[in-house]
Amino acid sequence: MRKIIIPVKILISVLLLWFLTHTSKLDFSLLPQLLYSPGLLACTMMLYFAVVIVSAWRWYQLNTAQAIQLNFRHTLIPTYLGIAFNNLLPGGIGGDFFRCYFLFKKTDKRSAVMLSILFDRITGLMGIFIAVCLCAAMHLKLFTQQNSPLYFIFICLILCLSLLIVFFGSILLPQQLGLSTWLCSRFAGKKWLTMGVSLINSMRVYRNSKLAIFKCLIASVIIQLMIVMTCSLIAKIMHFPPISFTDYMIAAAVTQLVNLIPIAPGGFGIGEAAFANIIVLLNPGVNATYATIFLAYRVIGILTYLPGLAVFIFDSQLLKKKNELNENSIETTLA
Repeated sequence: MRKIIIPVKILISVLLLWFLTHTSKLDFSLLPQLLYSPGLLACTMMLYFAVVIVSAWRWYQLNTAQAIQLNFRHTLIPTYLGIAFNNLLPGGIGGDFFRCYFLFKKTDKRSAVMLSILFDRITGLMGIFIAVCLCAAMHLKLFTQQNSPLYFIFICLILCLSLLIVFFGSILLPQQLGLSTWLCSRFAGKKWLTMGVSLINSMRVYRNSKLAIFKCLIASVIIQLMIVMTCSLIAKIMHFPPISFTDYMIAAAVTQLVNLIPIAPGGFGIGEAAFANIIVLLNPGVNATYATIFLAYRVIGILTYLPGLAVFIFDSQLLKKKNELNENSIETTLA
C-alpha cells in the first residue's frame, strides 16, 4: 500500500502544477529571474537562515523549561535539518519525527521531548493567527468590502482570544490539580500509565512557565514576518505588481495551513494553488502568475537546506560504516 501512496502523491503534485500552469497562475520561465538579482537573492537566503535561528531559539526555550539538557548549538542542528525534512516530506511533519529521534538519543525524558515539539508546533501555529490579527487590525478598512478574508480573520481572532483565556485562566488554577494521583489510583497497572503521568507532569511545567510560552509566541510572530518579507522580496525580484504586506501575510498564513494537508510531497502544488487564489481573492483587479512566488519560495528553501541535509546523510553513512567495521572487528577478535 505504501508503495502506491507515494507515486499517487507525486502524481497529485504534478497534476496540480500542470493545472496552475495552464490556468496562467504559474510560470516556470520566471524562476531564472532569481539569478538576475544576486543581492536580493542573498537577502532571501539570509532570511531563511534567520527563520532557522529564531525557530531553534523558540524550541530551546521550550526544552529549557522542561530541563532538557541541550545547548543552543545542538538545538540549532536538528531544527535546521527538521525544517529541511519538512520542505521535502508530505504534510510538513517529517522534521518532527527527526527531532524526536535526535533528542531521544540525548535524553531519556521522552514525554518531555514529545511535549516540547508539540508545543513548538502549537506556538508556531498561534504565531500565524496572531500575526494575521495584528496586520488586519492595522489595515481593517481593506477588508470591510470582502467577506471571505473577514471570515478567516475572525477565526484567527477567536483562536487568539481562546489562547488568552487559557493563558490567564491557568494563572487562577491551583498548582496541583490532582490529576496524576487520580490516574494512578484509577488505572493502576496499565501500560500507558507511566507515559500518561509523565506527559501530565511535563504539561504542568509549561503551565508554570508562562514567560517562556510568551517568548515563543513572540518568536513565532517574528518568523511569520520574515516569511512574508521573503515572499515580498521574491515578488520584487520577479517584477510582480506591488501587493500590500497584509495581503501577503494572509496568503502566507493560509498557504502554511493548507500545506499541512498530507496529500502531496511537501505540499507541492497545494501550497502554490492556495497562495495564488488568496492573492487574487484579495486583489480581484490584479492578474499575474502569483503561484510562481510560492514555488520560488520553495525552490530557494530547498537550495538553502539541501546542503545540510546532504551533509547529514553523508555523516550517517560514515557512522553506519564505522559501526559495521567495529562489529566486524569484534567478531574477528572473538573468533
